[in-house]
Amino acid sequence: MTIESLLGCKTKPSVWEMLLFERAQKYLKWVAWIPGLRMVAICNSLSMYASDLDSDIDLFVVSDPRRMWLTRILMTGIFQILGVRRHGNKVKWRFCLSFFCTTEAIDMGKIAIENDVYLEAWVHYLKPILDIGGTYELFVEANRDWMTQYFPTSTEARNFLSIEKPLVEERFTGLLDSVDRWCRSMGEPVTLKEYERLGRPWGIIISETMLKFHRDDKREEISKKLNKNL
Repeated sequence: MTIESLLGCKTKPSVWEMLLFERAQKYLKWVAWIPGLRMVAICNSLSMYASDLDSDIDLFVVSDPRRMWLTRILMTGIFQILGVRRHGNKVKWRFCLSFFCTTEAIDMGKIAIENDVYLEAWVHYLKPILDIGGTYELFVEANRDWMTQYFPTSTEARNFLSIEKPLVEERFTGLLDSVDRWCRSMGEPVTLKEYERLGRPWGIIISETMLKFHRDDKREEISKKLNKNL
């Protein structure tokens, strides 16, 4: 039994998965302009070709330092206005914005658990659809050393780039720094309050460089199951 079969991965995307990729590319233009945005990638089951007809579209978003909260609030607001953000019972074919980090936190090995086969698969199958300033290459390099147990460095993902842009010099840096601090002052207390209400699930990370909202993180369960079967 292979890791791919245990995770339900297919060698090629299904018809509806191709439609979901197209949908992501369609709506990407609405957020590609956000100051400090560096990468948007499709992740989780869709990136592994392991989704179903009722799946959402999980996005992994990377920003410049001091732009994470600004990026999060703008993306959330835009997708909410467009009526495509996942929330409540509205899941099917909507965008799930549950994982943000800055370029200072793209080494996923720092949040890996022991024998974290799922996180290796997650990194391996990540599909970047927006890459600004070669951020995806930086991501690959940052994860090269620790991804040695199950997966080699993936190159397939490069074929999925729909937008590739050069990094341009930011204007109004001081103003944007202030806006990001304001966004954090508005968003962080609410986020921390919800974190406490949920009982501080270990899969949730709230830091200066990462916002990971996977309260039902099953990596421990999956790793035990996969390592037992393998």
